[in-house]
Amino acid sequence: MLLCDYLDTRGYTQQAFADRLGCSRPTVSYWMRGLKHPRPHWVSKIRAATGGKVGAEDLQAAMELAS
Repeated sequence: MLLCDYLDTRGYTQQAFADRLGCSRPTVSYWMRGLKHPRPHWVSKIRAATGGKVGAEDLQAAMELAS
């Protein structure tokens, strides 16, 4: 599941998700739009925060859609 879809279905804002992860809102925005790929540390945190719904392959898919 793409991160943007996960946040939409859960009603999370980028800021709320960033606060949950301990990063900035612009960082979450970059990941959602596929402009930057998170480092492995963040991928693990994203996977944990989404209950496994969003993983490395989903974040890579966002980058491919953006290009």
